[in-house]
Parts: sequence; structure tokens; C-alpha cells
Amino acid sequence: MSVGSSLGKLNKMHVGKFIKLLSICGAILGLSACATGVTQRNEDPKEWALNAMVEARKFYTSGKTVEEYVRGKADGDDKSIYAYYLCSGFIEAGDQIRAEQCIGMYKQKTQALANDKTKSMAAAGFSNSLEQLQIQYNQLLLEQGRYKEVVANLMPYVQREATMFSFSGEKNRNFISRAIAAPILARAQRNMGGIEPVVKQALEDYVSFIRLPSRIMNPRGGAVVAAETEFLLGRYEACYQTIPRSAVGLDVGLIKLFSAPLNQLYEGGADAMERVANLYYLRLQALCAYESGKLEEAKQTYLELLQLEDTKYLMGLQRLANYHLGRIDYAKGDKESAIAYWKAAIAALEAERAAIDSEAGRMGYVTSKSEMYALLIDELVARGRDAEAFEYAERAKSRALVDMLGTKLSASGQGKPGAFSQSLQELQMSDAAENFLRPTLTAGASRTANLRQNIVRGNPHLGSLISVASLPAAQVQSQLKAGETVIEYFGEGERLFAFVVTKKAIKALKLDAKPALAHAKNFRKSITDPKSKDYLANGKKLFDAIMAPALSFADKGPLTIIPHGALHYIPFAALHDGRAYLVNNAELRVLPSASVLPFLGKNASPKNSDLLVLGNPDLGDRSLDLPGAEEEAKLLSRLNARSKLLLRKQASETALRKLGPQHREIHFAMHGKFASDNPLSSGLYMSADAENDGLLTVGELYDLQLNVDLVVLSACETALGDASRGDDVVGLNRGFLYAGASSIVSSLWEVDDQATRDLMLGFYQNRTGSGKAAALRRAQLKIIGKYPHPYYWAAFQISGVF
Repeated sequence: MSVGSSLGKLNKMHVGKFIKLLSICGAILGLSACATGVTQRNEDPKEWALNAMVEARKFYTSGKTVEEYVRGKADGDDKSIYAYYLCSGFIEAGDQIRAEQCIGMYKQKTQALANDKTKSMAAAGFSNSLEQLQIQYNQLLLEQGRYKEVVANLMPYVQREATMFSFSGEKNRNFISRAIAAPILARAQRNMGGIEPVVKQALEDYVSFIRLPSRIMNPRGGAVVAAETEFLLGRYEACYQTIPRSAVGLDVGLIKLFSAPLNQLYEGGADAMERVANLYYLRLQALCAYESGKLEEAKQTYLELLQLEDTKYLMGLQRLANYHLGRIDYAKGDKESAIAYWKAAIAALEAERAAIDSEAGRMGYVTSKSEMYALLIDELVARGRDAEAFEYAERAKSRALVDMLGTKLSASGQGKPGAFSQSLQELQMSDAAENFLRPTLTAGASRTANLRQNIVRGNPHLGSLISVASLPAAQVQSQLKAGETVIEYFGEGERLFAFVVTKKAIKALKLDAKPALAHAKNFRKSITDPKSKDYLANGKKLFDAIMAPALSFADKGPLTIIPHGALHYIPFAALHDGRAYLVNNAELRVLPSASVLPFLGKNASPKNSDLLVLGNPDLGDRSLDLPGAEEEAKLLSRLNARSKLLLRKQASETALRKLGPQHREIHFAMHGKFASDNPLSSGLYMSADAENDGLLTVGELYDLQLNVDLVVLSACETALGDASRGDDVVGLNRGFLYAGASSIVSSLWEVDDQATRDLMLGFYQNRTGSGKAAALRRAQLKIIGKYPHPYYWAAFQISGVF
């Protein structure tokens, strides 16, 4: 039968079924992964796209919402393949919001079919595809560093009994799910120290299965899968030998035989699919060459990738190529070229959606985002370009914040999202579309730019944090008062830098990271144990490692500390120079980044009442009561005649939402929760009622507008956030800053009930005629006489306005 007659036959049968027979399992051979749907003869050729990224690009250029685009693509059972590939495309593009929307619609369709007894076969197909999408979704979790979660989700799939050729449909389905899960699971376990034998076996089984059919139907596709497996297993030379080093576009096999007539029939669809396949092929070819030490070949392949038209649509691929090109040129001694490439890599990173880099995750090579900044900063500091290095440190922190916000729009998951969440979601969705359209957009045509401007106008504080742009060094200096010094830290791996910023100068210092971090760990351990006697010695070691070098370039006035990574857990006030604590010599405050300086104190507005005090909420368990906190709340309320006191059941989340914006200051005396695995769910435990659950989370704070002058969190661990991956911390203190608080007093560990009462009483008594940082300093200096150990007085620190 001729190719033409074959296509005539093809156009009369279901294209999806034909491709399923041809490819066996689509992820392997470049076409249908394991989609259950089919296409009909009357399908519009312009709608045809059996490739995830091709389908995603068609969506992004359509101008439609997910619901509008999917409508008609999943309404009929025979069209489910399009919805499947659209959802897969969102996952590959790192578009978490749309991926969740798309999978949610697919789930609804699956449930509807399951309820229709006449469509049991279609229901089974949709159910299988839904399972595969839910497995693929773990790529997004992988790129957020949620490795344990990925392992927990996917390990059951590789442990199932699975066979591709069997009379058991369940074993067949298990084989496909196992094959999709194994590479994602392997990437997660690589980042946790090593791949387990059962996962290695799943990878090997998959490659063995596709080796023979791929040689017949799609040699390049099969070679890519085999090479990627070698890459995941760390066998880089085998990876290099496995993947064919042929020119782009050359291939043989049955898939290639049908691509030309399919392309003519479906108006360029096959060409688009082949172009995307070439991108992934060349990227893996470059990775194999790079990791096996063939740097010149890797460089030429990356340069070739950057010249391809479709690379313009993939920010992750641009980032990966420029990052490695920088590493290659740096190794050759061409430092200026390396700087240029790393700047291009960071620019691509900052154009990517949210925190998710599915490009890196897809090939099993997760490039640390922080490392890119650290490499660039290191070289800029070495060349004496201190101000420029400082600006990139700030950009790294701004990026980390955008990333964390992008992972979850509303941590509460209850009710409708607030105005901020809605604005952020709209901004993210516009960003995702413009990443695909970027080559054709002009600045004036950018809807994203207009959305960002609207958010900045509505709330400059939040707008500054949504935008990747950070303050230029000179503008940071202009925000400082005479005598004030900012000491900002930036660390990644074995690199640690301190930037000392005054009105007149910026000095960058490269510190010895390994001993510094060891001293930080020991210091934290000794000051959180009231029985420890090592706190002075450990405080001196850490002072000498990270503070003494910076103070030699500092002015004599107040100090603003901007920590990074593990240093977020350190009470800088308790660092000791051998003669005195740091708090003895200076007023201190802590900020998340220097870029927030212009916005601090701008949101506070005149109030009818001074102080709202919420103490010892009723949590329904007498063992959780805090009598000291209740006494503290009563004492503070007596100090201010214009205060309102809420205790037990009255100290509720509902009351805060109603009364908080009416007061100038808010004091919380209650339990706090720090969730390191999900920082946005950290919160304060308040009394529950019919309207609210009582847990006020960081995520909920992004939708509150309190606009108060001061928030005091007299609770446990309220200043903490997640710094496990070196990202900037998201904690309650930052959440209240975004809710409009000018200043926040918060704690770094579980505080002693009685000592906290005395400290807070002293803080409020010292407020008359002095700033907040000065009042906290005086209260701490006074309480040291009664409670010498830093455990009792050093936990509390101030963020925001002095």
C-alpha cells in the first residue's frame, strides 16, 4: 500500500488509535504518551497537536482561558487526547496554576463518565489518563524542592506489579504509570542522596522494553529515553555514547515515514512536533557531553540550541544553556564571557513562571537557582564590582520571594481568594502567555507590564515584592539615615558574602562559609538551651566569623541586618565580641531585603484606638492554655487606656479581622506554629468560631490590609520561616509586613512564659518618647540582669521601621 493510500485509510480511521498502535507508549517514541482519546475525521486540522509543548503553545497564543480552550476538546470522549496533552503541556511549561485547573477539569470529566453506566470503557480510559497526569504533576513539586513529597507520591507506582504484554489490563496500566513515575522519582532521590534499587530497576525495565520497537519506529526517540536513563543513573559517558550525535532533523523509522504526509494533512503540526523533539534531543546531547567532560562539543551544541527558533519560547532551556556556557568559558579562563552568560541565564530564570523549571526537571538535571546568582556574585566581588554584586544579591532575594508566593496563591484554601491573590493569579497567567509570545511583543503591548503597574499603584509595598526588579545600589543608599548601616548576607553552598552598605560606600566581603555555618549551628543550639554554658564562647566565634569583618566598614549608628539561609535563625543581638553583646552597642532591626526600604511605614494610617490585645485564646484543650500570656495581656492593657483586651474565646480570628484595622497597634499573646515543610501555612492559633477556623496563616495575611504601626507577636517561633534550600524566609513577620504593618516584633524559638511577660512589659514601658528598636533594646538590656542567659531575652527581634 502506498503512503497516499495509507493516509486515505488513516483519515477514515481514528488518528489517535493509529498512533497508539504505532508508538506503543507515547512518552518513549515522541508521539502519544499513553493518551486514551482519539480524533475523528471531521476534526479541524488546525486543532491537531499530539505533543504537549505544541498544544501548550497553541493555547498560549489563543488568548483563551483554560475553560474556554478545553471546552470542545474534552466534551466528547473522542477528543480527550487534546485535553490530556494540554494538561501535560502546562506541566512541562511549569505553569502550575493552569496545570491544576486543567487537571481539575479532567478529573470532573472522569467522574462524570464514571457515573454514566453506558460509558464504562471511556471512563476507564479517562481514569488511566488522569492517573498519568497526576504522576506527571510531581514534576512541579520536584522543581520546588519538595523531594520527600515526590517520593511519597510516586514510590507506590514503581512497587506495583506491572507487565506491558499481559492479559491483565491492570498490569498493563501499571507498567505505563511505572514508566512515567520512575524518571521523576529518580530525580527526586538523586537530590536526596541516591536512587533506590527498585527505582533503578524500573528505569532499566523501561529502556529494555522500548529498545527494539524504537529502532524500527523512532530510533532517535528511543535513544533519547535510553540516554536519559543513563544520565539519571549518573553514567555520563554511557549517556554520551548512547545518544546519536547526528544533525538536527535527520531520522529514520516508521514515525519519520508518516511525518511528511501528516504534516501536509494537518497544516504543519508534524513539523512543530519534530522541532520540539529536536530541542529536547539537542539539550540531552549537550548535557551528556557536558557531564562527561567534552566541554567544547557541549558548548557548540548549546550555541546551536540558542539559535533555534523554538528556543525563544522556552525560558528554562535558555537558562540551562547560558548557565553551562558560562561554566565552560569560566573553566577556560574567559571570565568576562562567563559573566555575560550567567547574566543571560539569570534573565531567563527571572522570566520563567513561578519557581518551577520543568525543563531542568524533565531531563533530570536540576540546576540550583541560587548557585547561578552565587557564581555571578563571586566573580563580580573578585573583580571589585561590589555595588553590582550587591544588586544581584538583592535580585536573588526578590526572586526567592516571587517563587515562594507563586507556589501557593492562598494557603488557607478557604473561601474566595482575596484581592491580592486574584491580582497575583492574573499576573502569573499573563506572564505565562507572554513567555511564549515574547519574541513578538513590544513593551507597549505587554499586558503583564500593565497588570504589574496596577498592583504597584494599588499597593506599592506588595508591588515591589511581586516585581523581580530590586532597588539599584545607589537608591538603597539614599534610603539610609546618617550613621545607619545595612549588613546584608548572601550564601549558597560553600559561598558566603556580606555586603556593608552605608550612605557613602558599599563594601563586599567574601567570608569563610564552612566554619561560619558550623558556628551558627552551635550558637543556635547553645542559646536555645537555658542549661547550656557555651553560649558566650559560641557567640564570640560567630561574631568573629560574620560580624567583626563587616563592622570594620560600618558607621556608628543603628544596624539593619538582612540575613540569608541559616542566618535567619540567629539572634544577632546575642552575638558577643568578648566584652559585650551586640545589643549593648547598637540598635538592631532585621529586614527580608533592602528593596523593601522605600515602602516601610508607608501604609500605616490614623486609627480610632491605640492598642488591640489578644491573649490566651481558648483552643479547646486546657493543656494548651497560657496563663502567663493572659497575665501579660492584662498588664499591657492596663498600661494604655485606649486599648481593647480580648481573652479566651473573644481572642478569635474573626475579631482580629474585624477590629484589627481599627487599631494602631496589635499585640498577640498566644501559641504560634512554624511549618518548615510549608511556610505559608505557619500561623497563630486563635479561638475558632462559625466564621473562621482560628488558625491565622501566613497565606491568609497576604489578603489582609491591617495598615497598623506595630504588630507584636508574643508567641513561639513567629519570626521563623523555611530556609532549608537557601531561599529567603517566608514567615509570619514578613506576612504582617505585607499586610501593612510598619514594624513587627517576633520570636525565633519557644519562649519562656514568665520572661516574655517581663520583656514585653518593659518594651511597652520604654515606648514613650523613643523608637521601637530602642525600646526593645532597653527592655532586653534590663532583663539581662534578671535572666542572663540569651534563651530568655534574645529570641525577640524587630522587623520594619526602627
